[in-house]
Amino acid sequence: MLHLLRLTLLGLFAVLLSPVLAVWDDEAFVVDWHIPQLGPLDTVLIHFDQESSTEFVTVLSKTNVLASVVDGEFVWRVQLDGHSALVKVSAHRAATVTNYKDGRGELNVWDMRTGFLLSETSFDKQIVDIEPNSGASEVAIILADGSLVKVNRALDKNFIGKLPPFDEVKVHFLGNDNVVILYKEEGTNAASYAFFDGTELKTHRLSIGYDAIVEFVGSKIITHTNKYQAISIDKKTGVASSLVTLINGDKHLPVATEDLVAFEYKRNIEVFDLHGKKQFTIPNVFKYDIQFVNGTFVMYTEYHVNIIDPEDGTEIVSYFLGDEKMPYDNIDRIIPSTNGIDTISSIIEFSDDTYALLHNTVYKWKRDYSLTDIVAQTVVHLEEDVTVVEEGIRHEEELDLLQAYLFRLTRHFEQLKSLYASLVESWPLLLKGQFPFVSTPRDEYFGFVKYLVLATRNGQIVALNTLTGQRAWTFNTGGNCIIALENVDGLIYAFTESGPRFFLDPKTGIEVEKQLLQPSNQIINLHKNKDSFLMETENLDLILSKETEDAYFVKTDEKIIAGYRVHEKDPKKTWSFDVAEDEVILGYSARDLEEKTANVGVVLGDRSVLYKYLYPNVAAFGVLNKKTGILTVNVIDTFTGSILTTQSHKNVFEADFKSVVGEHWIVYTYYSTTPTPEQKIVVIDLFESLVPNTRYSPSNSSSYTHDLPSISTQSFILPYRVKSMALTKTRFGVTTKAILVAFENNQIAYIPKPVLNSRRVVGRDLTADEKAEFLMMPYEPLIKLDDSLVLSHARSVMGADHIVSFPTNLESTTIVCTYGLDVFCTRLSPSSQFDKLTSGFDKLKMSASLVLLIMQLFSLLASTASFLALTNAAGQLQIGVLHKIDPEECTRTASARDEVQVHYTGSLKSDGTVFDSSLKRGQPISFTLGAGQVIKGWDQGIQGMCIGEKRKLTIPSELGYGARGAGGVIPPNADLVFTVELVGIKGYEKDEL
Repeated sequence: MLHLLRLTLLGLFAVLLSPVLAVWDDEAFVVDWHIPQLGPLDTVLIHFDQESSTEFVTVLSKTNVLASVVDGEFVWRVQLDGHSALVKVSAHRAATVTNYKDGRGELNVWDMRTGFLLSETSFDKQIVDIEPNSGASEVAIILADGSLVKVNRALDKNFIGKLPPFDEVKVHFLGNDNVVILYKEEGTNAASYAFFDGTELKTHRLSIGYDAIVEFVGSKIITHTNKYQAISIDKKTGVASSLVTLINGDKHLPVATEDLVAFEYKRNIEVFDLHGKKQFTIPNVFKYDIQFVNGTFVMYTEYHVNIIDPEDGTEIVSYFLGDEKMPYDNIDRIIPSTNGIDTISSIIEFSDDTYALLHNTVYKWKRDYSLTDIVAQTVVHLEEDVTVVEEGIRHEEELDLLQAYLFRLTRHFEQLKSLYASLVESWPLLLKGQFPFVSTPRDEYFGFVKYLVLATRNGQIVALNTLTGQRAWTFNTGGNCIIALENVDGLIYAFTESGPRFFLDPKTGIEVEKQLLQPSNQIINLHKNKDSFLMETENLDLILSKETEDAYFVKTDEKIIAGYRVHEKDPKKTWSFDVAEDEVILGYSARDLEEKTANVGVVLGDRSVLYKYLYPNVAAFGVLNKKTGILTVNVIDTFTGSILTTQSHKNVFEADFKSVVGEHWIVYTYYSTTPTPEQKIVVIDLFESLVPNTRYSPSNSSSYTHDLPSISTQSFILPYRVKSMALTKTRFGVTTKAILVAFENNQIAYIPKPVLNSRRVVGRDLTADEKAEFLMMPYEPLIKLDDSLVLSHARSVMGADHIVSFPTNLESTTIVCTYGLDVFCTRLSPSSQFDKLTSGFDKLKMSASLVLLIMQLFSLLASTASFLALTNAAGQLQIGVLHKIDPEECTRTASARDEVQVHYTGSLKSDGTVFDSSLKRGQPISFTLGAGQVIKGWDQGIQGMCIGEKRKLTIPSELGYGARGAGGVIPPNADLVFTVELVGIKGYEKDEL
């Protein structure tokens, strides 16, 4: 008996261990991914740190991202707020200049190794140029008002003087504390320069036009009209020399030295001093790149890279790059650095939007920034391959209870083991917070695996797996600027600005067809998921459509919103909304016509109903008066152009208005200085009436005649500035909506719609009825974003200009992605998952408690002599499907009162003895289902079968012949196993169904 008890307890342990493993497998990590981006390169500083023997590449991108890269990975990244510039000020320090929209300029000093902001200072004017004097650890700055300011390492400012008004300006140190400034006089083409000798700033006009200057480095000015000439400025006196005529070369080569000038001439590189004396010649060049770096020339040819002595042109060192040529046709820029002796490290920026570090002859790393400038997106909903899942479920149904648990236990253990193995293999990525998940049949079954298809401005189309972030495919349009992506009729349509339209297979990215259209600047989808588009060209609007039905659409820009009707492929304007000269239109958004509505009203605590205003043609937009700072928010009927309601706000001077339109509400956000500088978020709820149980809308009505909504509105405060907003989408629209928000602090969060409830109770406690209303709460002006509402967590998601949401096969779950600079995707359950454990659930304690419980039970076995009576619960009918009929073929199933014909084979469960079979007789049995003509196990087990379907019925004695047995072949209290096939249903034949 003790042995039997031990086996029973082991079985219990296995039963309990299965859900434990399931929990660990399903909730090991939050499934999201992040592709951090940099963007096209602007300025690059390459620095080798002797202390750590690490090569740092500090980069400022054209997207104003400042970052340091080591071995191809970001060490740190910062997104600057305005237009910026980068200069190196010392061995480990770099300075950035940032200009803001309000006219201020800011100087920041950073540690290039750590990304720490070491110091900062600001100016009341924008900074138009900066030049470091690294020997003296200071910088010279030109402000927009012409002020020349020197700033030392301690950020002490020394105002030197002021320039006359200018249009363009450049400043240089002259190898000492003296400064020269070249500028274009305001409103003219006259070139002048200012010289600071340490005591006084003096200005001088040159005898040349500013547009003739092709190079300015320190005291060197190179000009070109019909010939190349040089001007030298004396470093001590500031006196400019007369023009010196140089060789009339085929091409001028800028070199960052004030002593030499270089030209390409008859396939040679000729280097001269500023007096026109030739220094040396590099013969027979074809494809090359030559730059002056750290006192030497660095020159790349097709097969070599060289360090060249600037005095006589001799090679200090030369490296053979390999048998493959440098791909100059695919290189946009080479940014070299060198120690001048034996080391050359260069950033190579390629035309396919990648950049790499080439160290002497070896590429150390390569990065891709092609997803930076996204101009269009669509999503591909893949057909789920559910065969593996269905086979597992079918197999489990065929097993008995113990076998099923063992099967499930084994499956969870294998899944967990596979997960841990992948985590070990991906440990380097895990240390950086990147989880490289792969899709499974379960993920596909739940609809988690889709393709997010993104198009870049330079013509690349990339499909990303929404579960893993991996590229599924890439298609290059050949540099055509893409203006729209549409997923229609099983194809992806890629519209380009220059005219070609590409048809792509959504699963592979393979080009199926290419169609040449007129150049256009906008594509409007007239019928969702149909091949029906309006193409806006330079002179007229063209309709590309296979549809003949009428369509309605809205066009908008900063000055006008207009509604159109397309009748017989002819678009006609039906209404327009224009704004005044000082006003601009902001943040237009319309209700998604595909949005599903789960209920028509809001149920109050006393069970009465506020009916929602569900008119579909609703949009919202803001109108900002730039002079008065008044923001007017309009809710409009897009069918007729009539205004449904308006809201006004004062002291709004920044055009950062965003809005979203839900099923019966509008949420918008803006930044205002009244009563204090804050980011406001406002909700407008639309109801048929604010009187409960009052409804005006008929069951069918015209878009031309409908009642105006009743308005309920409330304002809240957000803790951060907002970059973009969107709404969650789920499969059936039952799940509570949430507003997705990207903040300017690079975090992505969501706000449940019940939090933004215009009817939240103000200034008093909730009544009993109000407490009974779903998620009703007292009004609090500040929206508190706790950790559970933040989707990006520790990730810094930069440039989230767009947020999109896609439904999955689970109503509770949606996929959320952002793009703009970085690309980020995650899963969200706005109403929480029904079977999700709370964040405070301790899985370790659960597992440990289970183990301790089993150990305690076994320890008690040795000291107990009690007799444990083991009883079996009453048996239940078990049904296993042996042959399933395709649902499309099964249009009629067996139900009560049907006269059915069944083939069967019956056996004893205990030893498998066959006691009867209709197959031996060749004649199926006929009976009325559910009439008690056969045993209860048959009446229950055959219901719902399709003609031709086979089942295995395991019938307990209570549902069989019970204690009496049958015919001498079925003993009393015997459990039975029948294999049954539904041959026919009277009045229905399989070939007729």
